[in-house]
Formats: sequence, structure tokens, C-alpha cells
Amino acid sequence: MNIRGYFFMSVEAGKLMRENGGGSIINVASINGVSPSIFQGIYSVTKALALVKNEAILNTALQQIPLKRVADPSGMAKAVLYLASDVSSYVTGVSLNVDGGFLS
Repeated sequence: MNIRGYFFMSVEAGKLMRENGGGSIINVASINGVSPSIFQGIYSVTKALALVKNEAILNTALQQIPLKRVADPSGMAKAVLYLASDVSSYVTGVSLNVDGGFLS
């Protein structure tokens, strides 16, 4: 169900991009799409709120992240800004992991 939203929105965005001379499609997802975590069920239900509110779960999760911190929304936004800007105009079809080194 979740992946269908990305697909249909990308199709509609592609139509608008064709009509207006270009643009970027940037889909953002969790690292759980690449590497499911042991807390995936909780994450899916609460959208990560349980991960940062429960100190035991948070500490266990942070042990898996080399930078030892959760994502800062401004860091995520900067990655999206890069992909949406002309600076990345030759970048296509990539997965940019903004994950503090978790998947490295």
C-alpha cells in the first residue's frame, strides 16, 4: 500500500514535469526500506515517535548508528535541497542514504 503512493504521485509529477519543461522527483523513505530493524513494527505504527521517546529503544538504535545520534530534520532537508537544485542536474536514479552511517 505505501509504495503505491510513491508510484502514483511520481506518475502525476512526471506529467506536470513534461508539460512544464522539467523538474525533479524526490522520494523520501526510511532506512527500514533497505535494512529492516528489529523495531520495525513499532516504527511503522508510530512513525518513529516510539524510538525517540523510549530511552531503552533509542539507546539500542543509537548503537547501530556510527554518528550516535538521530537524524536532524535540517540535515534531511539539505539532502533533498541538493537533489532538487541545479547542482545535481546530472544525478539520476540514485539512492542517497542520509542515515548517519547506519547502512555503511
